[in-house]
Amino acid sequence: EEGLVRAAVRHLKETVDIDLSGVKTWYRFMEVSYHRPAEVYKGRSFPEQEEVSTFFVPDLSHSQPSEEEYRARVSEIKNAVDEKALGEWKARQDAKAKEEEDKAR
Repeated sequence: EEGLVRAAVRHLKETVDIDLSGVKTWYRFMEVSYHRPAEVYKGRSFPEQEEVSTFFVPDLSHSQPSEEEYRARVSEIKNAVDEKALGEWKARQDAKAKEEEDKAR
């Protein structure tokens, strides 16, 4: 079970950039067993088999930041977005000025 949780944490980080590595409690929510018939896929044979998918739900009650941590993080993100937007605006202004300068010559 621990290996499945580690795999889920890794998959979430890689696919949607959500880090749940600090979550200590995971609840086994559901297990789905299904029959996979034999098949040939891209020239490779796969035998008939039973497969199981297990769904876990993380206990996020201890993962919430404090109000102070939350406000600091929001401020950090806002500042980063503002800096990026300002940089892009300045680059456009510089490009316009250069274009007008080139036209004036």
